[in-house]
Amino acid sequence: MNALKHMEAIFLAAVVLAMGAVASDAGAATAAARSANNSQVSVAGESKMAVVTITAKRLSVAAKAQAR
Repeated sequence: MNALKHMEAIFLAAVVLAMGAVASDAGAATAAARSANNSQVSVAGESKMAVVTITAKRLSVAAKAQAR
């Protein structure tokens, strides 16, 4: 009966513990994503500008209608 009397406090303690676990996992995931992002990004030197060339042809109106 005593546990039922303090159920709100037990629930709040469980929520606080869960939030702490989520926060620690989010921090580790953010650090892993940041290191992965740094290894994948290549920045051109100050004198060079990055240029992206698109060589694909545009879809015709008929092709767009067929894709829907």
